[in-house]
Amino acid sequence: MYRTSYFPDNELVSSDLQFDRNRNGFLGFNLVIPIFNQLTTFSKIKVAKGAYKQALVNTEIIRNQTTKEVMKAITDTKTAIKKVEAATVAYAYAKKSFEADALKFELGKININELNTTKKAYSTAQTELIQSNYELMYNNALINFYLGEEFKL
Repeated sequence: MYRTSYFPDNELVSSDLQFDRNRNGFLGFNLVIPIFNQLTTFSKIKVAKGAYKQALVNTEIIRNQTTKEVMKAITDTKTAIKKVEAATVAYAYAKKSFEADALKFELGKININELNTTKKAYSTAQTELIQSNYELMYNNALINFYLGEEFKL
């Protein structure tokens, strides 16, 4: 046994004697019994179940929104196809009308105002055809994006 010495007032005292003199007569235990732990666990389980149900609802909402966006893109593409068809016919008609009026103007049958009106209609038809073609390209690219395909021109 290892002993130390303490010299109070020039007196040699062993460590065992120091321990005996300074010992306290109290011994304590701490015991925790989780009586209400089940209520805490129960409430945590209820909160987790609620969060799970909310996540399911949010997933369904997002799925419905995505379906709505895809259906809108499909409808827009169908509309753009019809627009291109109509714009192509209008462009062809406006081009023939402008060519005919240009010939009439050269022959002196119509004045410059009538020719400019026809030219404006031709330019408008050309612009609408270009715009409808770009709209169709955009809608096709959007549908391909929703299908997960790679973007290409």
